[in-house]
Amino acid sequence: MLMRTTAAIALLAATPPCTPAPDSGDTTTVDAPSEPDAPLTAEEEDCQIVGTLGCGDTATIDTTGLVNVITDYGPWVGNWSGPEAGFRLTASGDVTVRIASPRPSDINFDLFLMERNGSSCEPADTIDYHWSSLEIEGASGTYTVFVDGVSGVSGEVTLEVTCDGGGTSGGSSGSGSGSGSGSGDSGSGSGSGSGSGSGSGSGSGSGSGSGAPGAGSSTAPGPGETPGAGGGPASGTSVCYPGIANIWTSCVPTVAASSVSSSAYNYGNPSSSPSASWYQQPTRLADLGAVSGTLPVAPNFLLSEFMSSWKGPYGVFDPQVVVKMQSIRDAIGGPITVNSGYRSPGYNSGVGGATWSRHMYGDAVDFRSSAASLTSLRSHCTSRGASFTKLYANHVHCDWRSSTLPSGFYGGGIARGDEQTEFVQDPFDEGEDSWFVEVPTALLAGDDVALELDWVGFPEGDPYVQWGVQAPWGDVIVTGESPDVHFTPRTPGVYTVQAEVGGIVIVTEELVVE
Repeated sequence: MLMRTTAAIALLAATPPCTPAPDSGDTTTVDAPSEPDAPLTAEEEDCQIVGTLGCGDTATIDTTGLVNVITDYGPWVGNWSGPEAGFRLTASGDVTVRIASPRPSDINFDLFLMERNGSSCEPADTIDYHWSSLEIEGASGTYTVFVDGVSGVSGEVTLEVTCDGGGTSGGSSGSGSGSGSGSGDSGSGSGSGSGSGSGSGSGSGSGSGSGAPGAGSSTAPGPGETPGAGGGPASGTSVCYPGIANIWTSCVPTVAASSVSSSAYNYGNPSSSPSASWYQQPTRLADLGAVSGTLPVAPNFLLSEFMSSWKGPYGVFDPQVVVKMQSIRDAIGGPITVNSGYRSPGYNSGVGGATWSRHMYGDAVDFRSSAASLTSLRSHCTSRGASFTKLYANHVHCDWRSSTLPSGFYGGGIARGDEQTEFVQDPFDEGEDSWFVEVPTALLAGDDVALELDWVGFPEGDPYVQWGVQAPWGDVIVTGESPDVHFTPRTPGVYTVQAEVGGIVIVTEELVVE
């Protein structure tokens, strides 16, 4: 029998009574819980500061076994119940401290920066927070950085410190100047500027300048829009995402699809697709080489999680799908791992994806989470308007193929139909998926029955399978989540076998036992 269906990281300002950090010309690694090069004060020990950092340093700390000292970071509200580790940071210039690993979507650590006002870890001294990286402009002196686990999280975390235009200990200073021109949000203008930088360490200062903006004003762009003249609608030169603060200023430049000569971006003709309105060719593509993959496109997601430059230099991904994914992340309160987001047609073909895979059109995500079951994740998708979902053995596929096309990639915002508020089994899928159930024809009570489910299709991997066998008196006597089920019927009658495959279809068969 053949059944077929169609169907998804505290800044301390005053100089503290401690020895400066060492020259950071060499990269150092701090293994937890290590002693810093300068003795810790009793206060620092009470605040669980475990080491020192300077420009160019990398520190790896395992917070497992440490205790939860700080739960309050002033104006920032959250559940930081995991053990934290603090580092004394001595640096100058423009400094960036970032979580090099793990990825924020895998294990949830946050970074905090505090001002030193006679204490090393007073909540009121917290002046900055980020889940991925902290940037300190014009740093000079000694600071403290804390890495803390969200919702009880602990484990190994690696921090990296990079500096521009400054050193870490006594040394020379430098200055620089620059000139440039710039354009305003409405109109254009030019000008020159100068900058100077000094460092108390071995680094040299640097300066830069930029032209004054032209006349005009703008407001923050709306969802998926580009900052345009006078804050108007998208001009088609970039696509914006919510970013960490949900103010839609994480923008990615785009290029005209027609200017891309690579055959990896050749889309099929919509007229040859299962549904032309669902498979429109994008008119613009995100230029992934123009921005860093670490650009936060939402509070808990980076650009590279949805569009990866190693898969190709361009991409397409609907900003509204990012909004939905963050909403799911907020709801489950735990990390999400994205298995697959955008794929160019060439990349999709190379990995054996379906001919009309939704991953090529920027509205599909394959993902999983340690904080929620696959079936729960699927429900979260459908309650957020997913047009189609499918359960695999280790992830869920969700796509929003019926939602309005994002104007930044497709121009004009073409409506493809109303968003679905519940799952709809569509007549078109990412591929032809078929299920075969081998059913014995002549059965006697006491016989050993072996049922096997086989399939073709499912381009993203093996589907999620769940079985149940109902006895003639109505009880479910055997269940399973493997491709086969074995049982022995002891009583004559009609046994009903149901198999749910991919979370899409329930295959029902009746077995007559004599």
